[in-house]
Amino acid sequence: MAHLKFHLPNHLVDDILKFGTPANVSGAPGETRHKSAVKDPAVNTQKILQFFEIQLAKNYIDNLAIDQAFAHQ
Repeated sequence: MAHLKFHLPNHLVDDILKFGTPANVSGAPGETRHKSAVKDPAVNTQKILQFFEIQLAKNYIDNLAIDQAFAHQ
C-alpha cells in the first residue's frame, strides 16, 4: 500500500495537463479539530518539556471520556 502513496504523485503533472487543476479543499475542519484536540488540552499542562507529551495525552483522553459521558446522558 505504501508504494501506491509514493507512486500517485508521479502522475500529478500529467493529470493537471489533461484534466486541469485539482478541486480545492478546505483545511478548516482539520484545523478546528486541531484546536480542540491539541491546543485546548495543552493549556492544562505544566509545559515542562519532559512531561508535556504525556500530560497532553492524558488531558486529551480525559476530555474524550468527559465528552462521551455527557453524550450518553
